[in-house]
Amino acid sequence: MSSAQAARAAKKEWLDKRRIGGSTAAKVLGVSSWGGPPEAYDEIMAALHERSEVGEETPDMVRGHRNEEPIARDYEVATGRKVHRSTQQFTHDTHLMMTANIDRHILGTSTKRGTPGVLECKCPRAIKTSRIRLTGKLPADYIVQLQHNMFVTSWTWGSYAIESAEEPGVSKLIHFDVDRDDEWCNEVLAPKLTAFWEEHIDRQVRPEPEAVEAVELPDLEMGTSLVEIDSPEFTDAVQQYRDVLVQKALAEAILLARKDALIGLTDDALIVEGAGVRIYHKHLAGRMNWDGGKLEEYLKRQGLNPNGFKKASKPTRPFKGYCLETGKPLSSWAKTQAADILGD
Repeated sequence: MSSAQAARAAKKEWLDKRRIGGSTAAKVLGVSSWGGPPEAYDEIMAALHERSEVGEETPDMVRGHRNEEPIARDYEVATGRKVHRSTQQFTHDTHLMMTANIDRHILGTSTKRGTPGVLECKCPRAIKTSRIRLTGKLPADYIVQLQHNMFVTSWTWGSYAIESAEEPGVSKLIHFDVDRDDEWCNEVLAPKLTAFWEEHIDRQVRPEPEAVEAVELPDLEMGTSLVEIDSPEFTDAVQQYRDVLVQKALAEAILLARKDALIGLTDDALIVEGAGVRIYHKHLAGRMNWDGGKLEEYLKRQGLNPNGFKKASKPTRPFKGYCLETGKPLSSWAKTQAADILGD
């Protein structure tokens, strides 16, 4: 074996012991009930040094592993799909520190989708299961784990099978499908995990146990379902919508170019007047904003619950379109089309 091959083999063995799985990813992002970045660091470094005192299974984890098989069987009965136990550890193609050990592999041939999916089996306590059923919302770490696993496997969809050990059975099973959120995985998940890896694991510097900046999660709720529409009216409406998005992107690009041209003719003046218009181009001081993290820490030191000072905004129903060919938002697709038209 050459020295280069030996080095690669040593690096692979080193990497095999230090990976970020779905549950660890939730800790890194600060949305896990089992710890935050410091605990994620301890877990990875304990594996590196082959220690067992960190990361031992809790009773809840043991219960989850014990009930994984019956939950998977109930899921097969409830959905008519076929699932297989997966013993493979998946590794992301480019982010080598990201791995996934999925609960079950949903066979694509047993679904209308025709492609494989990730099955995430969960066995929370009865009170937590009831909360999920009543609110229709998932715990943040559940969302992160499945998105992480779909991103690592490169599979485009997954499904939850949630069943309490105290209330087992097909009739009590909560199950629904979700799609991989490529925008979130590429712009939030991967950068956050990469930064954690480079700043802490590579340097072997344990993160300070401080407040973690809130991470926006994909908007996934129980009961989210995919409805396929194949009608001439819908196809025509989509095409018209995409055409207008391109026209808007073109107008915005042209407007920006025209504004830059005007600025270039003002000789850096603060106020100019001519051609029937007056234009202001003054320097403005930055706005003062509340530092949410510092304020939250201050309230906690005073023995106050920060949530008591928060006000819920009005519920919304965002309209988000994605291009199935590229996986990107339609707004991004439209900008690319506009740039091609303008020759940029």
